[in-house]
Amino acid sequence: QCRSRRGGDAMAQVDGLLAGDAEAGRHRAHSASLNDGRVVTDKEARKEGFENAQDEAAFEKPAYRAAMILPLGIFMGYASLNALQRKVKMRIGISDDDKDASYLFSFAVSFLYIGNLCFRLLHNVLFAALLPRQRVYLSYCCMTLAMSIIAFGIFALHIQSIALVFVAYALGGVAVGSFEANLLSCISPLGHNTKTWAVLGIPIGYNIINIGSFVMLAASPDDIFLQMDQYLFVIIGCIIGAVTFHDRIPDQKVAGNGDSFGAFVRDVKDFREWLPIIKWNSLALMCDMCGVALFSGVMMYIFDNDYVPLFGANTSASWIISHNAFLAVTNLCTSLGDITSRKIMYLMKPINPLWFLLLTAGGAMCCLSKIAILAWPGIFLVFFANGSIYANTTRHIDAWTRKDQTLISLSAWLFLGDIGSVTGSNLVAHVKVWTGP
Repeated sequence: QCRSRRGGDAMAQVDGLLAGDAEAGRHRAHSASLNDGRVVTDKEARKEGFENAQDEAAFEKPAYRAAMILPLGIFMGYASLNALQRKVKMRIGISDDDKDASYLFSFAVSFLYIGNLCFRLLHNVLFAALLPRQRVYLSYCCMTLAMSIIAFGIFALHIQSIALVFVAYALGGVAVGSFEANLLSCISPLGHNTKTWAVLGIPIGYNIINIGSFVMLAASPDDIFLQMDQYLFVIIGCIIGAVTFHDRIPDQKVAGNGDSFGAFVRDVKDFREWLPIIKWNSLALMCDMCGVALFSGVMMYIFDNDYVPLFGANTSASWIISHNAFLAVTNLCTSLGDITSRKIMYLMKPINPLWFLLLTAGGAMCCLSKIAILAWPGIFLVFFANGSIYANTTRHIDAWTRKDQTLISLSAWLFLGDIGSVTGSNLVAHVKVWTGP
């Protein structure tokens, strides 16, 4: 691993914000044993570019690269429920002119986001009888069932019932909301090298559908069988993920880490021990997810014509591209920003995640400039910040929290982040009015 060893007073002040809380300090590992038999202290580890001794020891563990496969099915499903919802709407016979039916369909789709938000924490309550590893398998089952309802019920059998949409999207929300924190918690004992592969799999899975389906349907957008195949592909991805998790990823249980309702109640009561550790990370993710949801949506309104001038209204004809081509490059920029940043964050010395919001702000200005060629680096910066904050935090939680408080820390952090996402999505219509035509 190549990790930064830069110092300096300014960076030291940033590190103080990241890890200087007294509450966090009480629970960190003051020393840790490495594979070569050396015992490293926190001070020695920080000199070498790590957060603390526990952070350095986590890099010593072998990588289970198969961990990248685990999130693919769930996040391909999440992308399918997002990107292909219009296909579902058309299949059940709802036209855009039918305002009442369109509103009801949008409400049904919102169950994906409501379920996702609620089950960031509710999995600790409703699924308290299951271990975190078992909740991961349950998430695969929920997403598989959601995809099956759409693929077979709506597309194959052509059942035109809005009830199926409600059920499928609710199951998708339960799957995503329950999956992420439990998976990350399960693989935390395996170290940073394994965690790196897992967090890379999240944007890769999402963009396999977000970009891949766009390419596949470009030639034949009305092909019902091709549309149904997208959902069948997700089902296969979930099955492969579950089998890989069972066969390739060791089960290392941590006693008291979300393994009962009593453990959840204890963690809530002990919030002063873990919440100060993630406070800046939660604020950063909340602001970042607000920006991701807001500017991803706003760009679709700003550049919504059949052809997009790259340099603004006065662009010559030779610099005008189709809307589909513009979206293709936009999706490529989002995936590159989100994927590359996650890897980089495990290679460099962690910093306070609030710094990454500067990238979000810079990207936002580019997106709102109404100049298409600036929107591409703008959306890249927004998603680079998103991936940076995500990977920076998963590493930070592993370095500073008690092992039996990993799940509650991840659950609360993701829950607070989704509040930002919901806020951003509700601001899209208002910002659209503010930006004008």
